[in-house]
Amino acid sequence: MVSVNDLIVAAGNGNLGLVVSLLATKVDVNGTDEKWLLCTSSLGHKLTQDIVRLLLEKGANFNTTDENGNTPLTCAAIIGRVGVIRELLDFGCDIDQVNGGGNTVLSSAAQTDHTATAPSLLDRGATVDAQDSIGCSPLIFASARGYIDIVRLLPEKGAAIDLTANDGATPLMLAAASGYIDVMQLLLEKGAAMDQTDNDGYSPLTWAAGHGQTEAVQYLVERGAEVDKPTVREVTPLIGAGVSGHVNVA
Repeated sequence: MVSVNDLIVAAGNGNLGLVVSLLATKVDVNGTDEKWLLCTSSLGHKLTQDIVRLLLEKGANFNTTDENGNTPLTCAAIIGRVGVIRELLDFGCDIDQVNGGGNTVLSSAAQTDHTATAPSLLDRGATVDAQDSIGCSPLIFASARGYIDIVRLLPEKGAAIDLTANDGATPLMLAAASGYIDVMQLLLEKGAAMDQTDNDGYSPLTWAAGHGQTEAVQYLVERGAEVDKPTVREVTPLIGAGVSGHVNVA
């Protein structure tokens, strides 16, 4: 007996002929069978625009979600399927839809290093500074992960360079905490505030020192960062490094 799982496998593998044959058996394109057809299929690296178009024409629900609240559009963005993204948007998907964590499609794309995905979403009108439930924006996500190409793109499309998360963290702070010197340099060149502090008074230098990022600390100091800037608890970057056990930084 043909099941929706057969259709999922065929679609994810890019087998258009088999998809056509399976659809001819009247298999339910919105059947769950413990999976979500378009969401799961969209995670298939061989899924094609033709197959997506066919499934949509047969009534597949493009607003269906998986257990994490991800729609097919979000799933396609996560793995960098630009053609599938284009097809779903042409069919009417909401480009700024959010998943269970409050992430928009662009934010989900910014957490992966698929450099073609973010431009395709921005060109279609994705909100560049959309923030999730804890205030993280696409630029914060990309900076925290060191995805330099996405970090370069987002400010060019209007992203606020110092937009903060709910805890006051900026993209520069997150890049400093992970030691991404190239991202830090780019953000500073774009005008990021070097001594801005989060809600606890931590500056990018304090973040770098507290995470043992020696090269990031050296870079910020050479750029003129305030080395004795205390937090709200009077913790300086030097003290923060020592408390965290990073004596090499201190």
